[in-house]
Amino acid sequence: MINTRKALLWLWNSPTFTTWGNYLVQSLRLLVLTPLVLTKFDDVEIAAWFLFVSLNFFGTTLTMRLGLTFSRMLAFAMGGRTNLSSIKTAVPARMVTSSGPAWAAFARAYGMAGTLSLGVGLVNIFLALGMGWFALDNLLADYDGDSMVWLAFIVMQLSSLVIFSFQQFRVALIGMNYVPLVNRWSVVFGTFSCLAGAIALLCDSGLLWLVIVVQLFLVLEIVRDWRILRRVEGGRVASFRLFSLDREVFHWAWEPTYKGLLAFGSVYGSTQAVGILLTKSWDPALISAYFLTLRLVDTVVRFSIAPFVSVTPKLSTMMASGEHHNALAIARIRVAVGLSIMAVGFLCILIVVPPLLKFIGSKVTILQSEALAVITASILQYRYGNLIAGLAGVGNVILYWKEEFISGVFAVFATLLFAEKESVTVVCLCLFCIRPIIINFRPVAYMVEHYGYSAKSLLFPSYLPVLIYLVLMLGILPLI
Repeated sequence: MINTRKALLWLWNSPTFTTWGNYLVQSLRLLVLTPLVLTKFDDVEIAAWFLFVSLNFFGTTLTMRLGLTFSRMLAFAMGGRTNLSSIKTAVPARMVTSSGPAWAAFARAYGMAGTLSLGVGLVNIFLALGMGWFALDNLLADYDGDSMVWLAFIVMQLSSLVIFSFQQFRVALIGMNYVPLVNRWSVVFGTFSCLAGAIALLCDSGLLWLVIVVQLFLVLEIVRDWRILRRVEGGRVASFRLFSLDREVFHWAWEPTYKGLLAFGSVYGSTQAVGILLTKSWDPALISAYFLTLRLVDTVVRFSIAPFVSVTPKLSTMMASGEHHNALAIARIRVAVGLSIMAVGFLCILIVVPPLLKFIGSKVTILQSEALAVITASILQYRYGNLIAGLAGVGNVILYWKEEFISGVFAVFATLLFAEKESVTVVCLCLFCIRPIIINFRPVAYMVEHYGYSAKSLLFPSYLPVLIYLVLMLGILPLI
């Protein structure tokens, strides 16, 4: 018999399950608010709303990357390290400099994270105000309700400045491995934000009130994170300086941050850039199919990597404290589970989505099965290498960022070369296959050489889902 209370308690404290819950609420916000915005607002308000969201791209991207870098550095401090630079080799237990958390090093990184967060917030508002002012000046010409839109824009950017400037609260909580706690509160505030936004729209309150209620809950999350910091670890972190300058900490953070940004930009930027370039060669129906396919695939990938991503603070602490083999024991299972979920999700896209779209009478379909097989097989192989490289990533070592960048540039140029002359499948081969071909099993070799892991432990059971998917796909493809 399954003990229901214990099962619920396990889910309540599960970093993976709560991460999925957070993802679901974020998706729910998009699914609920977007249709209401499209039906309740006029054309100018709709354009303004989507403009507001897109203007913070710089701040969102840089905050995410800094959050990853500093949460790992803070996790190193929790593992007893006073040197928070990247862990490029296995750390023998005798080299750990403290038997408990190195709070002095934690405080240094925490203050520097605050300073950089404030800098990102200020630069973001400067860029957003400049671009927004230019865009809205044209958009609101001869529009009667321009004053309310301008006011909504100001509220959006001022609240965003607060949100970006105090991200170190959440980064600290994640670095201390309070992932389930952070995610649970994100689910609560995200749900209330979605409900409040929906009520504002249903009551025809207008763009200003939608911005106010949505941003209010994001600001309240910052307050909530601060209150949590006052309660965990004896409230020690809440007494640290919010902002400080530390050249050595900045030096430790610089390398993984810029490399991570380039790798992230090449992966996601190339697929989006190609979609824009293809508008010159493909008809609108095919472009719609391309972006719908990417959206479905990205959704599957995001949920699939959660089992690994949700335990990265724990793995970082274990690596810092010399428990690298114990970290591997956890990671290899997490990689296998994540890739298994990804394989099942991709099979559903191949088999279930096309007839489902036909059944609901959708005007948009996904790419043909051959192209879809190329995309999913390539991404699954790439994600295996990416997750194995993630074992170095939890030590703030970013592998193959140059290869990622070169692959992205090559994909864009290959698309320009073949888009008009070749089939959709050939274009997808150019776009998605080059990255796993260049990287292939090199992360396995790197981990064996630098961290002392065995190739067998990295391949089994982690690579089994990829092999099974390839066999099933080859068997199913002729039948679709």
